[in-house]
Amino acid sequence: MGFGKSLKKIVKKTTGIGGGSGGGMSAAQIQAQNIAAGLGRMVDGQYVAYTADDKEHNTLAEENRNSDYTDISIGSQLAKYYGGGGLLGSFLKRRAGIDERKKTLLGGFTTLGV
Repeated sequence: MGFGKSLKKIVKKTTGIGGGSGGGMSAAQIQAQNIAAGLGRMVDGQYVAYTADDKEHNTLAEENRNSDYTDISIGSQLAKYYGGGGLLGSFLKRRAGIDERKKTLLGGFTTLGV
């Protein structure tokens, strides 16, 4: 009888298989494994498993990680107010014209007239 109990203890300690408490993994260890495997994340100290949409989003993000950058402002009318034809553009052109007229033959600027 004593040999059977000691054999169960040895099997439990070496393999983690057997009845009783303390042989399996804790919930924190399971969560840590799931996070490392990319199956979930910690939010405010609570484990949250990824949904199918989250997994799809992560997959697409990984696929597009090194793709070429596309400038979404092309054709977005941003230049209407801040580009070459807008207020800022006209100010910059006027300022460039003033600076051009102030230049001397040697490349410096003169304080005489504008």
